[in-house]
Amino acid sequence: SHERALLIPNVETAINFVMDARPRIGARVVVFGQGPVGLLTTALLSEFPLAELVTVDYYETRRKLSESFGADRAVSPETLDGALDETADIAFELSGNPTALDDAIDVTGYAGRIIVGSWYGTKDVALDLGGTYHRSNIRIRSSQVSRIDPDHADRWDKDRRLDVVCSWLSDNDVSELLTHEFEIERAAEAYRLLEERQNEAIQIAFSYE
Repeated sequence: SHERALLIPNVETAINFVMDARPRIGARVVVFGQGPVGLLTTALLSEFPLAELVTVDYYETRRKLSESFGADRAVSPETLDGALDETADIAFELSGNPTALDDAIDVTGYAGRIIVGSWYGTKDVALDLGGTYHRSNIRIRSSQVSRIDPDHADRWDKDRRLDVVCSWLSDNDVSELLTHEFEIERAAEAYRLLEERQNEAIQIAFSYE
């Protein structure tokens, strides 16, 4: 369908994040940011036999949708302290908010892994990398869809990854992501909606007549 085709790039990105994270059976995982890519990452992770899958987002609508996509719990950043029974083995920072990377470091346990998929652009990123972090042995790595990680390159290429994307989309209904549709002539209005009413808008589609 047209809706599923629209989601191919974001699903491919989410699959790349999960491949790079290599979640193990019984892992405790936290995903920061439940926009379209974050929600798709949550949906993919929910298929793994994890011990716990917790998501973090400012907006209630996104948190509720996150739970319907398979999160065990969805919390706001303000209630993150005390929301986890144990530290995370893996944290994904997908919010685009630089302060969330500090939170991801805080919730990740010794020798855990942080996958940074956010695009910060020109935003300043201030991190607390003092004594606790220095002794944590936490691995922070970037993940970006344009290339296959060299660790996967012996068995994976972009065509194989795309086959997985199309197969997953054919088996899963994620149409709830598509919250609004605009004719292309109303593009400016659509972008204002995304900027000003993020509790309502998640994935916007444009139609061309």
